[in-house]
Amino acid sequence: LARMRRSEVLVRNLDPESLPALLPDPPLAHAAYELLRGGKIPPRPPAEATASRKVSVLTHGLRLIVGEKDVELARRRRALPQLAGNLAGKELLPGILGIDRRRLAGAVWKMAAASYENQTQEVLAGWQRKVFFDFGRRFARVQGQLVPGIFGWVVAARGVADDNLAWEVFDVARTYPWQKALSDLATVHVDGDELDLGTRKVRFRRRFFRSKQRPVRVPVRERPETEDPADWLEGFDSEGVCSYPKEDLVIEDYAVFLQKKAVALLSAENRRTEPFVSSLLDGVDLKETLRNLHEGKIYVQELGRAPGSAGSVVVIFDEDPTGLEFPYCMTWHGEHDQESDMAFYSTDPFEQVVGPGITRATYGAFMMTYPPRRVFDVWQDRDYRMAHDKAELLTLAAIDYSEEKLVVHVAAKPPAERLGRYAALQKKRLVHIPLGALSPMTLKKIRVVHLLAGHDKRAVADRYIW
Repeated sequence: LARMRRSEVLVRNLDPESLPALLPDPPLAHAAYELLRGGKIPPRPPAEATASRKVSVLTHGLRLIVGEKDVELARRRRALPQLAGNLAGKELLPGILGIDRRRLAGAVWKMAAASYENQTQEVLAGWQRKVFFDFGRRFARVQGQLVPGIFGWVVAARGVADDNLAWEVFDVARTYPWQKALSDLATVHVDGDELDLGTRKVRFRRRFFRSKQRPVRVPVRERPETEDPADWLEGFDSEGVCSYPKEDLVIEDYAVFLQKKAVALLSAENRRTEPFVSSLLDGVDLKETLRNLHEGKIYVQELGRAPGSAGSVVVIFDEDPTGLEFPYCMTWHGEHDQESDMAFYSTDPFEQVVGPGITRATYGAFMMTYPPRRVFDVWQDRDYRMAHDKAELLTLAAIDYSEEKLVVHVAAKPPAERLGRYAALQKKRLVHIPLGALSPMTLKKIRVVHLLAGHDKRAVADRYIW
């Protein structure tokens, strides 16, 4: 019954990275509350102040455009709680302000979505926002909570989009700008595995912790960063630009898939169905048989034959009528006999440097044709001066360089009639596949391209490409 006395009690400074594991609420909620304790709603900062930055370079001279990482990061860390307090703060009692946790979730989504769209050039749809909040609410109910915490937000973000959105959500929610890694006291990092609190673990690619002092691994991929962005610019010393081989394999396979789909569409157009008499032809047509079940007949089908094989493939995500959103135009040849030649236009890759000599861009459109090493630089070819825009130029090039009769055209709307006539003069045919008929997730995957400043960057590209 003697009183227990603790000895060797030491006071230490807690590493900011440990806050999500130890605080019962998201660190951002604590930071916003600190601002609201003064009795006033904090002013709303500009939207660009809360967005995560991109490392950019100029093509001429590779001069650093966006730098001063520590200064910008500190400014953003101060702006995030201000916006959270502005959006989630409300008067609980006369003269007493507090945090509305539902509004806080909305603030986290708003800030994370803005950073995500800035980094990836992908626009989040309204249904993704709705599913994010629906999942968070139901997840909290299953866990016996009123509102979700960091873990619920991150898992919901990964479910409605990908690891990049999950990272942005986590990066926003863990913000507490006044906790410093350097202090007069020794800094300690408390790992969630060191806490014996009934830990549940889910193994994913990066380790994050759930609030309420119950560490959990959250499915978020770590995004490499550099202390000095100028270090990444040293990777642009080598001449020439090359692609990332793993992305090449994905886009080549998808081009083959589109070729097969185009042939299948034409075959379906020429399909013929008739009542069974003496031959099964190409098999029983179950759909037509069930539709005419009252006749007591079996219908068989004869599959049509496409008028040829598919050759060049052109995929148009955005026609870019102004010519400003996707200014970067390029033509490159396949490195071996298993790769196609490609021409494309995209966002400026030098506006987003993700590693040493590694840039990231988003396709506006691309054209692929096989066999390789045949294509002249289509952007300098005077034969295509009559093209109305860049998307039409790629379509004309796809027709000219196709060695097969069928040219696959993937876009939101069918090609212009003059393009069909241009193909007919060469005894070829444009086969249109609506962009909406294809998987959005696959299109999102193939739309991202990374350009490497030299073949030597391929050895380290896996660490930086996301």
